[in-house]
Amino acid sequence: MLVSDVLTLGSEMESTIELELLPPTLGASLARRRLYTVALRSFADRGYDAVSIRDITDELGQQPGAFYTHAKSKQDLLFELVRIAAIEHRDRVRVAVLEAPSDPIDQLLALVREHVFVHFDYAELARVFARETRALNAAQQSAVAAITAETRMLLLAVIERGETSRVFVHTDALLVASVLGDIGVRLPEWWTPDFPRSREQIAETYAGFALKLLQ
Repeated sequence: MLVSDVLTLGSEMESTIELELLPPTLGASLARRRLYTVALRSFADRGYDAVSIRDITDELGQQPGAFYTHAKSKQDLLFELVRIAAIEHRDRVRVAVLEAPSDPIDQLLALVREHVFVHFDYAELARVFARETRALNAAQQSAVAAITAETRMLLLAVIERGETSRVFVHTDALLVASVLGDIGVRLPEWWTPDFPRSREQIAETYAGFALKLLQ
């Protein structure tokens, strides 16, 4: 469940902003976190191109000029959100692997489960990452790609250890890593709490699918 913070913005306007749409590791000021949260929710619901700076500041009960206290442009704000998504994903799957037993099977299962849970926990971030990264400029896309490459290298290292120890079959590791990276990506588009499988059941099933690709 998300925790809502009821904030009075402006003289008469009240808005409920779900501050936990963003990871607690963000470490931003409350004002910046509000801005990022409103922008994230707007981009996820309506699409980046359909949202203006005025739309964001209107929801915050502020003048458009207040936006530039925390972001240089709408595109830079999108970049920050996409970068946050990439970092949160990388860090969480890295911790999952480090905390798993040393066996490559256990590490693969832990990595895929956590990959799925990140998409559940931060559905709006995942949705914006998947849909809107294309709106970034070349330098921004390159910066994001460098972060996602670290995550891919972690997965490749697990696969290679499994191949070396003969618990995984030798295969095209890059293609397998690409397939595994796509597992769960569309969960934010269709999963709802009334779906007849829990988050845990889905994560476990997807982890099983991943293992079958390598055995």
